[in-house]
Amino acid sequence: MTRVNAFFKPPCFEDEEKTSQAFLLHIILWTLLLVAILYFVYALLFYQEVTRRVLTQVFVGVVVNVFLLIMVRRGYVRSASIIQIAAFWIFFTVTAWTAAGVHHQAYQIGYALGIVIAGVLIGLRGALIMVGVSLLSGGLMVVVSDMGSWSFKSPDNALDVWVISAILFPILVVIQYLGERLIRITLAQTRISEERYRTIIEEMDNGYNETDLSGNITFCNDAFLRNTGFSREELIGTNYSRYAVEEKDAKKVWNAYKQMYKTGIPVRAL
Repeated sequence: MTRVNAFFKPPCFEDEEKTSQAFLLHIILWTLLLVAILYFVYALLFYQEVTRRVLTQVFVGVVVNVFLLIMVRRGYVRSASIIQIAAFWIFFTVTAWTAAGVHHQAYQIGYALGIVIAGVLIGLRGALIMVGVSLLSGGLMVVVSDMGSWSFKSPDNALDVWVISAILFPILVVIQYLGERLIRITLAQTRISEERYRTIIEEMDNGYNETDLSGNITFCNDAFLRNTGFSREELIGTNYSRYAVEEKDAKKVWNAYKQMYKTGIPVRAL
């Protein structure tokens, strides 16, 4: 039972980026397995004459997805992502070429879904590659159709189009959810890293401060406050250039600026 639960649970690795990608691919693969089963049930109920072809498609899809799940668990996350995207594209390409071409849902919806998945798993480069090969495939369909060298079937009826969209559209929702979750995780990790960084900086014995592009102080640690004699409220927002002095004159200048800040009376520092 433990092994079964582990198989359904997304794998974790030391590399956080690899773990995130594995989680995304894990959810996508299980979603595709569920879609394959629903597709087979639909064909079995309403299109018994094509059940054998559908069964072959479903069998191949299940074998490929299970194989990729195993690859992910063994750490071959990026390779599994590339194979999954390629298999997805091949499936919809074969389906479109053997059906209604650019008028089929495999081209109109399937390719779009593949582009989104490629973007989520691989990034912008993967999405652009999918866009290129998908448009190339669609362009070839148009050319061979106009030349009369390839005969495509008539587009499916409205009910078939609706059923397929009812199966594929939820996958888009899953992809959107995964994208949003990845953003939330990234922001949370960034906040944690920043908090750890701030903690380390605060515990330093040496003075430390940060400025924006204009030179205004945006952060300083306690050691910096001790060295200058200012409070954090007095320093934050002021420009660092007014305090930039040689180390040998630093104490004298800080005291002069502190007096000027509190009294409002200009004091000659040097």
